[in-house]
Amino acid sequence: MRCVRFVSAVASSPPALALGLVSGLLAVSGAAGAPAFAGPSASPSAGANATTAGAAATQGTAVCTITTHAYGLSGLIATSTGYVAINDSQATRSNTKIFTFDKGCKAKGTPVTYPADPYDPEDLAQGSDGTLWIADTGDNPPQTGGSTKRRSTIALWSLAAGSGKKPVIHRFVYPDPPHDAEALLIADDGTPIIITKQDESTSSKKYGTAADLYIPAAPIQSNNTAGVALKKVGQFTPPKTETPTPLGIVGRGMITGAAMSPDRKRVVLRTYADAFEWDVPDGDIVKAITKSTPRVTPLPNEMQGEAISYSADGKYFLTVGDIESSSTKVTILRYTPASTVAASPTKQGSAGKGDSGGSWMDDLAFEDLVYAVGAVGMFGLVLVVVGVFGIRRSRQLQRTATVRAKGTASAGTAVGKSTAKATAKATAKATVSSSEGESDPGLDSQAVNRAYEPSRKPSSGTVYGRPADQQPAPEPQPRASSKQRAGAWDDSPEEYADDWSYDAPRGRRDGRESHNDGFSQAPGAGWS
Repeated sequence: MRCVRFVSAVASSPPALALGLVSGLLAVSGAAGAPAFAGPSASPSAGANATTAGAAATQGTAVCTITTHAYGLSGLIATSTGYVAINDSQATRSNTKIFTFDKGCKAKGTPVTYPADPYDPEDLAQGSDGTLWIADTGDNPPQTGGSTKRRSTIALWSLAAGSGKKPVIHRFVYPDPPHDAEALLIADDGTPIIITKQDESTSSKKYGTAADLYIPAAPIQSNNTAGVALKKVGQFTPPKTETPTPLGIVGRGMITGAAMSPDRKRVVLRTYADAFEWDVPDGDIVKAITKSTPRVTPLPNEMQGEAISYSADGKYFLTVGDIESSSTKVTILRYTPASTVAASPTKQGSAGKGDSGGSWMDDLAFEDLVYAVGAVGMFGLVLVVVGVFGIRRSRQLQRTATVRAKGTASAGTAVGKSTAKATAKATAKATVSSSEGESDPGLDSQAVNRAYEPSRKPSSGTVYGRPADQQPAPEPQPRASSKQRAGAWDDSPEEYADDWSYDAPRGRRDGRESHNDGFSQAPGAGWS
């Protein structure tokens, strides 16, 4: 199944793992067009597990571009008249079909639909009798974006020539835990060989280091419900290369497609980065893959490269990417296969592996990478949390400082008003004290009011600035009673010692009138 599933899983996984997986892919993919890690470090040994890429990483040549709505292509076969291709699982299952194109990549006829919705077709192969076989074997594990509910059976669909375009289903079951398989080969006797994307055995601590090969343990059945048992017949570990690919070291270790040459003398397996080819002189495909050393042809920088086929004349490899976006061209690319097996590099000096140009990450399996980038993701998550906390704290402190500044300004205004009022009152008190000759700070309101009155001291011989002879005549006073004459009034010219609370007329003697405001008037004279 395509790595789009992996991206979806990253989006729905816990933040630490999601961030770690994304960080890991960025770390292992390397710069564009450049290898992400140091060169291979494997030493020669028997079998196919000890070789390295020797051919130059040359970009494939474009053959033609598919312009019709056929995206997510995962399997390809070249014919004498053009190409046959399949796409893998779609959001709408009924859009999963078998397509036919001419040599210019133009669609021919109507795409073939399956009698029942397939689960996840991943590769396309052709038998010696011309029958097409579709490997409906995709089943991504949770680590690469799949569901935790794995398939109980897998299926192959066969489409015989002249069958009326009605694919037939054949179900199988693994003898061990489920696998994700994306490659299929058909032997000369019609035996299907299913190659898994990587090793998912529970007994393996090096998850992702090898691909397993399975064949039916019993005759194939058609339209069966119970799957025919499969048996494991071998294992293949992709040689370590440094071919640049968007998926880095992970992409270099996963088998994503297979093909057989038109003369049926050669077979090829591919990863996201390279093609590994073997000669099959005796027709024993399993023996060739598991016991001999392949020739390695780099397939650099392919975008989600999964499908591979031989050209109709057998001279070239043809590939196509599993492109899901309509904005990216779906182009068939052509490569010239490597003609020789590359020798492993010899180590420099005697310092061991470190001098061979190899990287310690070359020995990491996919599972190791998942845990490593998960740890990196956890550290990244901690940094994100700390950063968010710091930002929130900073904003809170800014808001607090703003509130305090506003409060201080308001308090300052209030204090200023209070101070001004107190100053005015103190000034009034000082004025009263100065004008009345008083020094008592506890002046009453009358004293304060008098501080704002003009001075009433007139000039000599005047009453409030008016000559005495111009003053109105005093009002006649009532005749004193006998009681008053008997002594109620004091005939002395002195003022009364007591201070009446009301302004009652005072007694008068010899024309002098006394007042309680501290002033007196003599006939013909001003106030004194």
